Amino acid sequence: MIKALVNLFSAAPIVDCETHQAEVFTTPHKTISENVQVLSSYYGSGDVYNRKIAARVSPSVLNGDTLFMFISGYSKTPHPYGFKKILETEAAGNMHLKVCYKTWQAGDPLRFEVPLLDETFVSLITLRGTNHILDARGRINHACSVGSKIVTPRVNTHKDGAIITCFAYDDPNSMHVKDQETLASLECCNRGMAIGISPTGGGLSRRMSAVSESMCGGGDDIALCVAIY
Repeated sequence: MIKALVNLFSAAPIVDCETHQAEVFTTPHKTISENVQVLSSYYGSGDVYNRKIAARVSPSVLNGDTLFMFISGYSKTPHPYGFKKILETEAAGNMHLKVCYKTWQAGDPLRFEVPLLDETFVSLITLRGTNHILDARGRINHACSVGSKIVTPRVNTHKDGAIITCFAYDDPNSMHVKDQETLASLECCNRGMAIGISPTGGGLSRRMSAVSESMCGGGDDIALCVAIY
């Protein structure tokens, strides 16, 4: 079963139930803070070996815009050439969550391929108005019941910047991001990844969270938080 929840972008997923592949691509041009704007969000998943996810960039991307890619799954999936890893966290059971970034330059492609290794989830966010990573931290959680929270660490923030959160989970049927704009939430076979973004005003952030809406047994989950400006 594949389930996609799209809050901010109101887009329907493209789903292939036979291969467990799903895609969501939206171009909201949503202003998050005085300096940060979301141009597009791509979200793809699959669990078929020897295939690739072609993560899409905003068609209105300009020289100097920033791409953030989040990859989760049970294998250490390589990120595309040209992206720089910010942070990678591993939970029990070999669940991985990685975030990397790239400054888009004229002549760069509008799609970046990521191989499907086991069950893989990929999100590619195109942002304008940010080119600095201030802080990034990850935390292992254990969602053991309906209503359980996956909680991020606190990070240092910048005035008029933003926080991007990513929640990777292996048992809740779906996760709802709280107190942030939801870029997308997608689950496949009781596993998935949810992405949120919110403005910052400087200082140490509060802990951001996602809540389990239904359970299939509970398990170790990862929350990752990146402060940008």
